[in-house]
Amino acid sequence: MNKLVVMLAVLLATGCASVAALRGDSSAQVSGRTLAYEKSDGGAPTVIFESGLGDGKDKWSQVARRVRSFAPTFVYDRAGYGASSNASDARSAVEVVGDLRALLQAAGIKPPYVLVGHSLGGLYMQYFARNFPGEVQGLVLVESSHWDQQARMARGSPGTASMLSAMVALMAPHMHAEFDGSLVAERQVRASPALTNIPAVVLTATKRNFLERGKFAETWYGLQKEIAATYHAEQVIAAHSGHYIQEDEPDLVVAAVRKMLPAS
Repeated sequence: MNKLVVMLAVLLATGCASVAALRGDSSAQVSGRTLAYEKSDGGAPTVIFESGLGDGKDKWSQVARRVRSFAPTFVYDRAGYGASSNASDARSAVEVVGDLRALLQAAGIKPPYVLVGHSLGGLYMQYFARNFPGEVQGLVLVESSHWDQQARMARGSPGTASMLSAMVALMAPHMHAEFDGSLVAERQVRASPALTNIPAVVLTATKRNFLERGKFAETWYGLQKEIAATYHAEQVIAAHSGHYIQEDEPDLVVAAVRKMLPAS
């Protein structure tokens, strides 16, 4: 799901919108806590970035900078990360997506949105798209978690699953809350309406560290193929990337985002 779990260059077309002005760090009160965000100006649709477990908005810096040259962007820190307040409540997809939608409203950003999610953030964005399709222009999933991931990984790679369980105790409280809520989030996505008439791209990495090889990698690739098939999505294989495609090959993510936007 993130570095603890798993650890096409694009040529910008001429004649597109000028670079959007970056508003810098801002914040809003959501569910009794402060959530920090950064947005750029421009028309709809805005590209919304959701990070994985353990990561703040900085993980999208390379991609967001490029995307701002042709579309407005929104990056934020979930509760517990960066300048955002901690959360004491549950951290399943319902809570995370509820916070995000409330934050977008507070920031004055109206739908439709292009949703971009990495790892566990991809699971959250699946929930968003499947439950609020009228607000979604497109979906980009970057090494996204699957809605049956933990059970399938435990069967396919029990050794790695056991190692992960041992590592959970070392997580910060906000990460622990998200990890504990991820099983619930999986169930919430499974129970969500099917995604129809929304274009999607699934980006899958090929470079795996020593914990991610063998049965783990085989199971992971199978889950990625299932995500792409379920959403009738184009699957892009990142030949030179590890789990963080947005850092290893950011232009692949930028190209996927561009495909979700109306023609210039």
